[in-house]
Amino acid sequence: MIQIGDQIWSENDFDITKYINGEPLYPANTPAEWEFAFNNKIPAYCNYKNLEEKNQGKIYNHHVVEQAKEIVPNGWRIPFESDFDQLFNYIIKSNNIQNIGFKLPPVATHLKSISGWSRQNGINSVDFNAQPCGIISKILGYSNYDLIDNQDSLVYWMNHNNEYPLVLFLSNYEFPEKRIIPASWKYDWGCSIRLIKETNQR
Repeated sequence: MIQIGDQIWSENDFDITKYINGEPLYPANTPAEWEFAFNNKIPAYCNYKNLEEKNQGKIYNHHVVEQAKEIVPNGWRIPFESDFDQLFNYIIKSNNIQNIGFKLPPVATHLKSISGWSRQNGINSVDFNAQPCGIISKILGYSNYDLIDNQDSLVYWMNHNNEYPLVLFLSNYEFPEKRIIPASWKYDWGCSIRLIKETNQR
């Protein structure tokens, strides 16, 4: 666990492969398995490049977020947009970061790991240690799913009803970008998850 301001976050990205009751989550390690899980609303995960030895969390489909009560350990939850806002605001205030002109505050620098990014590694001043691991998505113009941008991006799921919200950390961006995508778009990415303690308020 790491404390950042009044919040307590998990030290690492989510790395669970079982439901709370002990049943295994569906391992979707091929494009066909990933598409099957998405189409059938099955919570699924894959390893970073399918390599167990990579010291990072898993990549999950959105059905894990939708069924989080059956998967996330008691006392923890998937963060809401307001949780990320509180995290970003704490970094801005505690580091006296100024938004000058059109330049965005370099909040991501304080959250990103000191190595591993293809460009602009972070300083990890609050021990959040956000590491790039890419996303699972259909590459434009292709029908199969694949891991893309594995050294340039980190994308977290946020908790939200009936929509697919994301927080993006990109290699050449200094500020995490938030997006909320309507569920009607059939958003079928695979993203990372970082948990926050349940005691924190939205």
